[in-house]
This record gives sequence, structure tokens and C-alpha cells, in this order.
Amino acid sequence: MKVGDVISEIRFSVASTHDLTDRSTSSLFTTNQIVRQLKFALDEYAQYTKALEATTDISMQANVSYITEPSDILRSEGYRFAWITVSQYRQPLNISNMNHLQTQFALLARTGTPKWLLPWENKLYIYPKPDKDYESKLYYYKTHFVIPVKSDDTIDANMLDRDMEVSDVHIHSIINRTIHLLLKKVDPEKSLSYQDDWQNWLPKAKINIQQGRSDIDKSGTIRDEYDWEKEVAACEL
Repeated sequence: MKVGDVISEIRFSVASTHDLTDRSTSSLFTTNQIVRQLKFALDEYAQYTKALEATTDISMQANVSYITEPSDILRSEGYRFAWITVSQYRQPLNISNMNHLQTQFALLARTGTPKWLLPWENKLYIYPKPDKDYESKLYYYKTHFVIPVKSDDTIDANMLDRDMEVSDVHIHSIINRTIHLLLKKVDPEKSLSYQDDWQNWLPKAKINIQQGRSDIDKSGTIRDEYDWEKEVAACEL
């Protein structure tokens, strides 16, 4: 579903479905307010389900101990998998914790082929420090792209025509969550049913997504995936 369609559906549902037709939709909520609450719903969805994924190429420079995290990575449990190219072969990198790495690499000057990454303060620290330049790829969980609202409370046509990053199978539940966040400001009683629906639905969505993913262990072994969106859609028929 496109961004513009999502905004329109939220406006229509808030204004008409809930006996608010005697008031102008624009007077109820500005575009900026709608987009802000939609962002809250999208962030909740992305953080809980880990549904949105991305990859990025990483250049590790010799004797540089860290790289900068992607700007759209989740702030909690955002990393899924990483590998490094060594002599034309890919080797998996482990995402480890501070206690382990600070103990194993107490000597700060130690260099070698990178084996571990440590996320901290918007950086990925590399252990051991690279002894030369390396190329790597990071697979991570991300937030939804930002929908900018201009100062005149409008959204550019190109952005309105952009596809949402959420599957159509899930987008309507996110729309309902946004409606709840908006309605509770003007009609808290009518918003309660949307809150219950959201809390019951999120765990199911997370399971659907997890079942459709490959298993990635420390050795980098990957099993075949299946199309979870198609399966969920078939079950709802």
C-alpha cells in the first residue's frame, strides 16, 4: 500500500466510521499529527516483530577500531548477521557482548583479521582491530522510512506515491493502531477496542515473520525460506 493510501484511510476511518462526520477531518487532526502517530505505530511494529530488514556494505579500514552504525537500525537487538571477505572467501562475524570482548582483547593495540563486532554508542567496535582494509556486509533490522511533512502540513507527491515497507498483510493493523492513538485524544472510549486488537495481534505477527525466516547460526549455515506473506494471506481467506 502506498503512503498516500495509508494517510487517506486513516483520515476516512477517524472522520466517518466513528460518528465524527459533523467535523472536518482536517480540523480534527493535521497531517503532521497523523504522520506522527503513524510513526509511533510503525516503530512499535518494527521493534516488536523485527519485520523490516536491510543490508549494507561496510568498509573496515586498517587500524580503525570501529565503524558507524546504519542510521535506520533498531536501537535494541538490531543486528542479524555479518560477514567479512578474507582472501576472496566470506567468513561470518560474531556480534558479541562487552564483557567477553573487553576481557579477550585487553591489549588495545592488538590487530588481526576481525572476528567480532560490539555495538555501542551508535558504533560497531571491531575485534581485533583490522590489520588491513576489509570489505564486509551487515544484515540488520531497521525502522520504517520517515515520512516528511512540510511546513504547510502537506507531503510531497513522490512520497505519497511511495510504497510502504510493511506488507499489505500487516498494514491494516498498523492503520488501526494509528487510529487508536489519534482517537484516544478526542474519544478515549471508542479507542479502547483498537488497543485490544493491537496487543492481541502483535505476537501473532511476530510468529508469522519468524516462521518465514531462514535460520542463521554462527557458522553461517542457512536453510531454505518460505513465503510467510502468502501463507498468512491464504489462512485469512
